[in-house]
Amino acid sequence: MQLPLRQPAVVAKQAAALAHLSSGRFVLGVGAGSRRGEYEAARIDYATRARALDRGIDILRQAWRGAGWAEDPDPAYRQLPAPSRVPVWVGGSSEAALRRAARVGEGWMPLFVTPEDYASALGRLDKETERAGREPHDVTRAVVVFVSVGGNKAAERGLEWMSSLYGIPARAFTHHLVAGSPRSCARVLERYVEAGADHVIAFLTADDPLVPFGEFAHEFAGRTDARRAGSSGPEDVRGNG
Repeated sequence: MQLPLRQPAVVAKQAAALAHLSSGRFVLGVGAGSRRGEYEAARIDYATRARALDRGIDILRQAWRGAGWAEDPDPAYRQLPAPSRVPVWVGGSSEAALRRAARVGEGWMPLFVTPEDYASALGRLDKETERAGREPHDVTRAVVVFVSVGGNKAAERGLEWMSSLYGIPARAFTHHLVAGSPRSCARVLERYVEAGADHVIAFLTADDPLVPFGEFAHEFAGRTDARRAGSSGPEDVRGNG
């Protein structure tokens, strides 16, 4: 979610409830976003969104510690009992997002990056994490990949779907969509695992993604199972079900 568009104290309660209901499996992804119109519609200053994101993450952490927050220190409104720490993954492909994840995130999840660019970025992430006084394994390595599973029309359908989602021409996503058979899509996403990804988030370009995701995930699991036989790596794949 674009945290600067929301009240962090409210998000803290919502995230804590979801973490409890899911027995600790919930991960909160946050980012600043890049579309000025969304901020104008919400009457929030677009120019200060980065500072608002940093402040919002800090408020989340304070609330989850049961400490309240600076603007409302009244103990009656503290989140007690304090929930277990909810992992915050920082989204975004910019260097600013990478540095923010290294400083304060439990994970980094860029999108619109090639496997080659992702591998290079992970090297920079490790350096920034160490510069922040943390260990590289403190930050989970995730990546978001748009996937269209199908036959010869898979690419065309996927690009049209992404164009509708973002409201910009389909050609803008030509190099940011993995399309084709379940096997060919799984083969491409495996390259992100080889680049160093712990979690591959498959964003299926379909209004009803469960069936194509099932076909694709089965193929991907078969490939990663073979990798795990010779490695203890924590590869995982998730979808937008």
